[in-house]
Amino acid sequence: MSLKWNYVDEIAKDVHVEKPVVANIVQLLKEDNTVPFIARYRQNLTGCLDAQKIRQIKEKIEDLKKVENKISSSLKLLSKNGNLNKRLEESILEATDIDVIEKFIEPFKTGSRITKVQKAKNLGLESVALKILYNEDVNLCRLIDKKIEGISSLKEVKQSLVTLAADIISKDSENVDKVQNWCNESNRIMIVSKKSGNISQAENANLYNFEKYFDFKHSIKELYPFIFLALKRGESLKILKLSIEIPDYIKTFYKSHCKKKYKLSDRLSVDNEQLQLLEESIQLAYDKHLEPRMCIQIKNKLKKIADQASIDSFASNLKNLLLTPPVMNKVIMGLDPGFTHGCKFAIINAHGEVLDTGVAYLHVAQHKAQVVGMNLIGDMLLKHKCEVIAVGNGVGCRETETLLSHHIKVGSFQPLNVMFCITSESGASIYSASDLAASELPTLDVTMRGAVSIARRLQDPLTELIKIDPKNLGVGMYQHDVSEVKLKRSLEGVVENCVSFVGVNVNLCSSNLLQHVAGIGPSLAENIIKKRFELGGQFTNRKQILLVDGLGPKKFKQLAGFLRIYVQSNQQTSVHPESYAIAEHLILDARLDANNIGEEHFISGFQSYIDAKNSKSLAESMNVDVETINQIVESLLQTTQSDIRDNYAKPLFRKEVFSIKSLFLGQRLCGRVTNVTDFGAFVDIGVGKDALIHKPGSLVLLNDCVEVEVINLDADRMRIGLKLIELRR
Repeated sequence: MSLKWNYVDEIAKDVHVEKPVVANIVQLLKEDNTVPFIARYRQNLTGCLDAQKIRQIKEKIEDLKKVENKISSSLKLLSKNGNLNKRLEESILEATDIDVIEKFIEPFKTGSRITKVQKAKNLGLESVALKILYNEDVNLCRLIDKKIEGISSLKEVKQSLVTLAADIISKDSENVDKVQNWCNESNRIMIVSKKSGNISQAENANLYNFEKYFDFKHSIKELYPFIFLALKRGESLKILKLSIEIPDYIKTFYKSHCKKKYKLSDRLSVDNEQLQLLEESIQLAYDKHLEPRMCIQIKNKLKKIADQASIDSFASNLKNLLLTPPVMNKVIMGLDPGFTHGCKFAIINAHGEVLDTGVAYLHVAQHKAQVVGMNLIGDMLLKHKCEVIAVGNGVGCRETETLLSHHIKVGSFQPLNVMFCITSESGASIYSASDLAASELPTLDVTMRGAVSIARRLQDPLTELIKIDPKNLGVGMYQHDVSEVKLKRSLEGVVENCVSFVGVNVNLCSSNLLQHVAGIGPSLAENIIKKRFELGGQFTNRKQILLVDGLGPKKFKQLAGFLRIYVQSNQQTSVHPESYAIAEHLILDARLDANNIGEEHFISGFQSYIDAKNSKSLAESMNVDVETINQIVESLLQTTQSDIRDNYAKPLFRKEVFSIKSLFLGQRLCGRVTNVTDFGAFVDIGVGKDALIHKPGSLVLLNDCVEVEVINLDADRMRIGLKLIELRR
């Protein structure tokens, strides 16, 4: 089997990366290198591409492998059934999309009804149809056999030949390419949406959400991905009926092309009957085969683009959520708001250990009970010297933050300087009921575990949030309408990137965190924890990792750079063991002591050394690539407290809240971005309802602190429109 395309060309075209770089990455992935390892330690081969781009290439490879397997199985099926011819084989070998391949093989599948095309072939008319296409004389009357259906009359002979010739024309690779190119270049192809049937509001509760699409027509070139996903959702609910309109000029171009290709102008008048057959075949090929096929391909392409946009949006939000800077060295109260059953609270120390739990009835009718509840909160804060409260954003959140704001304002918590932060509790209930939560917090009731999780989410978001399936974290857009397999693959990749690049203290981490490091996984994580215990509770250097069962040199190479051992100074950096000799040479050349790595005087001395040199000259003198030198230098210039999460937006703490009724047009406020979609960014501005910045572009990321201006206000419908004034990262 010889494909008419290759992996490198297709991937380079799709992800917009130079072919040599793609070729390098394809080879690195073929050698079972992980994406984080390639992104950090093979920059000389990747052109310093980030992990997200490399992961796109990996996903594209996997998609193309599925296409290649589909091509192989399809050709075998067609060959086995005697349906494979050169034209069909070439068309399939050119395909880079599974849906296109399916279109080619559908008529020949076992169990499919016998098509008119197959019937005509069975009658031996294929060679005759080819003669008509290529201007050879044919006596149609000699083909008549009154005893055989399909050729029992001249009319039936003509119909069978037109059907067969149209099929041949529609599968000709040149014809297909021409129509595809015209469609790709066109700015006038439209997607049309109409109301499906006479469905009423009573029959479908979702009807109101799709009213604006009941008579909708839009150029596919300017269609936002989120709109297409909305249309597809409406179609799946049988509220909308979608179609694609291809402009008539493409059909005119196609006919003109066929006229030249099949030399219609050269036909003599005596061939008038055959000329008519050919013209009918050309018309039928477009109307029945080519145009419907293009419409399917266009829909599939729009769905593919929209799916990827949704997945990318989810992945970006997840990355920024996981990389939210931790709130270190603080005692934190997690407050899970509630009404009838009270507000559950849990207080954790700076290491995440539970100090106290309880229930405070803050939102009940009896004023005395409210006072008792708030006094309990105050007593707990004072007892544990806790000044930070993480309030879950579920039911009762608004009432709880209003109450806290009031008591902070009147000084109820003095001498403590109490502040609160609204924390997403998406997925907290799922975690609370999980086996993992039961093993971590065996003495706590399920409801109390949620309060602990809320506190820990503020304290160390990465460590806490990876305990939950990313799909349950509430930062996606149309996530239930996209490929579950692709979404899962993408989100797992984001988690692996985040955990790996932050780095893991192998002497303190849990197996749950460790398993997400590139190259590890659940089984190996358990083995590492077991070996740590056998070594007396800690590894003293990275080489000891090789003592772990099931972990050989190949695995070690992938994961070693992402594990931190805070026993020896040179084991706590992101310098890979394969580069230790280079790092040691640089340190000696700078006349510094490796035992002081991470300390202020080491960093200033090493910076002076690097300033006096340059990466290129150092690389040449040591016979290594510049990218490796840069990676080592970057690692050695970091303090022991350096954390990539410091570059991301910090949690937003409040002491007061506003009412939506207190807002006015033109008012400027500060808020925190809670979700980013294709159509806008949602912002918590402290009024109990997220406001929307309409299409802010790629500037805004989840968790960003922003200054905004109120530009639209509908208090009755609780809708607030914002304009972005300034990012405050």
